[in-house]
Amino acid sequence: MAPWFRMDGGAYAPNTAAPVVEVTFVNDSAFFVVDHNASAALNRVSQVVNVIVCAFRMFGLCVNFKKGQTEVLLALRGDGVTQAKTDLCNRSFGPTQACPGHLSLPVDIAGSGITHVVVVDEYEHLGTFVC
Repeated sequence: MAPWFRMDGGAYAPNTAAPVVEVTFVNDSAFFVVDHNASAALNRVSQVVNVIVCAFRMFGLCVNFKKGQTEVLLALRGDGVTQAKTDLCNRSFGPTQACPGHLSLPVDIAGSGITHVVVVDEYEHLGTFVC
């Protein structure tokens, strides 16, 4: 059994109690992206998701893109909002008159290709709803 390591670099002996310290849950994080142009915001969100996936991989973590896991909550405002909503619909379903269902944002993940992140109207983060 490997020893538990202390913050000062020392180690606790195996099978002894170690103090419990604050923990950050990396599997329940929220990231905020802001852009002055709604259409540009979609591209920026895709880029940020790619960076997050790559950063998590560096620590041996795998991002789960299933519904209810990793999701994007969009509040598109400002210049180009109508075009951005049309672009999002086209990215999700291809050119269409109306969006027939749930939207997803395609993301080009470095080394893995295209994946889709579900777009939601609200998201539960650490037991708190964000709308």
